[in-house]
Amino acid sequence: MRRMAAFFLSVLVVIIGILFLLEKTKYTSMQTEILDEVSKDDTVKISMERYSDHARISIKDKEVVEKIFADLSSIELKKVKDSSSVLQLPEK
Repeated sequence: MRRMAAFFLSVLVVIIGILFLLEKTKYTSMQTEILDEVSKDDTVKISMERYSDHARISIKDKEVVEKIFADLSSIELKKVKDSSSVLQLPEK
C-alpha cells in the first residue's frame, strides 16, 4: 500500500513539474529576444507612434537608445501566438 501511495505521489510531482516547465517556456526576456541580437556597432533607430493623435517620434541618438535598452533589459515578455490577444488601448 505504501508503494502505491509513493508511486502516485511521484507521478503527481512529475506532472506538476512538467506543467510548471511548460508554463515557464511561454516567457522570455527583452534581453534575450532583442538586445542580445543588437551589437554595439549597429545603427539603431527607435520609432514610436502615439495612437491618440498619431504623433510620431524617432530616436537616433546612440546614448538615448542605449539608455532605453538598459531600462528595457529586465522586462519579462510572454510569447503569444496571436497578437490580437495583446492588450490594446482604445482610440479616443
